[in-house]
Amino acid sequence: MSSQTPIPIPWSHRFRLVRYRVVPVLVFIVAAGSAGLLWRHQAGVLRAIGEVEVVRYELTAPADGILVALPGSQRQLCDRLLAGEVAARLDDRVSAAELDMVRGEIARLQKELEATSVRTRLEVAAAEASASAYAVRKLDEVRQLAVDVERLRLDLLDRQAQTQSDRVELQRLNERLEATRKVFAQGAETPYMMMDVQLRRDMTAERLEGGLKAVQEAQEQLKTVTARRDSALGEIPSLPACPSADSLATAFLAPLHAAVAVQEARLRQVQTRIEQLAIRAPADARICEIYRRPGQAVRLGDPILAIAVERSRNVISYFREQQAPRPQVGMEAEIRLRTVPRRILRGIVEQVGPQIAEVPPHQLVNSRVLEWGLPVRIGLPEDADLCPGELVDIVFKAPPQTPGPSPAD
Repeated sequence: MSSQTPIPIPWSHRFRLVRYRVVPVLVFIVAAGSAGLLWRHQAGVLRAIGEVEVVRYELTAPADGILVALPGSQRQLCDRLLAGEVAARLDDRVSAAELDMVRGEIARLQKELEATSVRTRLEVAAAEASASAYAVRKLDEVRQLAVDVERLRLDLLDRQAQTQSDRVELQRLNERLEATRKVFAQGAETPYMMMDVQLRRDMTAERLEGGLKAVQEAQEQLKTVTARRDSALGEIPSLPACPSADSLATAFLAPLHAAVAVQEARLRQVQTRIEQLAIRAPADARICEIYRRPGQAVRLGDPILAIAVERSRNVISYFREQQAPRPQVGMEAEIRLRTVPRRILRGIVEQVGPQIAEVPPHQLVNSRVLEWGLPVRIGLPEDADLCPGELVDIVFKAPPQTPGPSPAD
């Protein structure tokens, strides 16, 4: 039997067999290995959507009143306000009228005190004929000191009312001077107007400074005279048919004393209202909402303006309930901006919320499905220049897990 030479398999057919039998197995092995590596790499990665924290202030009316126009241009959307700058002002005419009423009542009490002093002298002159001359003189001294105390109280009250009026005027002139400076810098105001406002402002400031010094001097005098009255009160000898030296010396001024106390309380009330007339910005921010404009009446608590800070150093995110492990303070996080080109910032978890809360709508993956999560605050680096309210993608880096003790241990 003759041997036959086998027919050689073409190389194209061999390659086809390798492609059909071996390549799928190799591809499956490589894909499975790659998937395993990716899964191992991503097992400790937690993703979430975050928002650059928005710091917003609602400026509300501290009292009932009418908004008045500020010197210069009126507030508009996106205007920048510095911390402490007046954002709105209430009409001060009511407070000024109350100050005038207080000063008028002070003047009436001063006249009444003068009349009381005259009656006291007449009573002392009549008592000298039927009582000890020394005792009467001591009683007259104490009564005059008591009258001086009430006179100094009225004088102090009048000076305080005047300083409050000067303080209101100085606030107006400061605001007008600031507005005039801005207009002058733009070349829309003459130097003479600038000098006039500056001069009036300086004169009012000087008058207020002098008034505050006078108030301090009046307070010191009142303390001195009060101490003298109290010291002399204990030196009054007993008089016949008199209930007590205290009642003789001070009881006749009790109605006037009470009236002065009422005016002091009214002045403190007016002072509190004056301090509330100017509504100031609590921080450097820009106006984002205007609810009321000059000329409108507002009630206590009505919103007037809303301002928001321009920069924020925190990102707020919500850790979903089904995600694990839970975030911890000090955990690292990658903050990936959605800008083009993409930027990646490094942040640290600074605080973790105490309870689960509803995720804001703009941080939902699907706006139709409500989600709940644990709020997390992430600190941004100092050089981060992000706009408040900007959405970012966050990748939390889970801390490495320490191996537990072996069963043999």
